Amino acid sequence: MIGLVVLILVFVGARLLGLVLQMRLARRGAGSGRDRADPCLGPVLAIPPESPRSPEDTLFAQLKSGLISRSQYRAGMARLARLDDRSHPVELPPAT
Repeated sequence: MIGLVVLILVFVGARLLGLVLQMRLARRGAGSGRDRADPCLGPVLAIPPESPRSPEDTLFAQLKSGLISRSQYRAGMARLARLDDRSHPVELPPAT
């Protein structure tokens, strides 16, 4: 009986230690800019998703979240490549 009580106390102590360490890590990581929302848990925990920085990032975020298919992603990347080619054409060096 005493062994069972000791075992329960050890489990409770380990759980409390885990909670304290988790709180310390959360405080240390707060505001570091490295916080990233898990796309699956973000809506559940009310964490805003990280905003994409470029059109390519936007397409990738949509692909990763399942909003677009692989073929839609490829078509979007091809469209971005065409736009980039028009705005920044590659000039070949003169032949010698």
